[in-house]
Amino acid sequence: MTEFPFLQLTVIGAIGFVGTIVGYLSATLRNLVFPFNVVAASILITCTAMSRFLLPLCPQPRLYVPDSVAWVVGLPIFAAGVLIMVLAISRIGLPAASSPPRRRWELVTGGIYRRMRHPIYLGEILWPIGWALLFKAKWALVITPLWVVLLLIIAVIEERRLSEEFGEQYVGYKSSVPFIGLRPF
Repeated sequence: MTEFPFLQLTVIGAIGFVGTIVGYLSATLRNLVFPFNVVAASILITCTAMSRFLLPLCPQPRLYVPDSVAWVVGLPIFAAGVLIMVLAISRIGLPAASSPPRRRWELVTGGIYRRMRHPIYLGEILWPIGWALLFKAKWALVITPLWVVLLLIIAVIEERRLSEEFGEQYVGYKSSVPFIGLRPF
């Protein structure tokens, strides 16, 4: 069995998240790298998503559950995460990072955004959990809380920015729509 590249994948993913957080925090950095922000955003997304995608495939200790249980539990969680992300992205479009930083945004409150404020982040939490369960990957599950914390930091920073951008409109939306949980129909 080859040596488990846990550290390398985790570092690559963490660099992607830290770069995203720094980008959100620094308006100067966003303005400086604007011509290259599509490339930068693509690199950050690749660093985080690919590391979380590849981690369960790497040699590592496996959960002691039958394959059928791993699939019955993991596949719906994975599929739900992907579906939530697809619904959210189809509503706001991609790439969000390709727009000029000073562009006036429209607050999206329809579709899945009527039910939760951060569906992409919920999807980004669910799909790696389901994926790790499908492959019964212990280390991929152990690292999940780190990803969740980093995603929540990004969401909080994003909320601050949205509050500044949209003022009372966002405050009203924020008070009536849950952060990441589903609001009943």
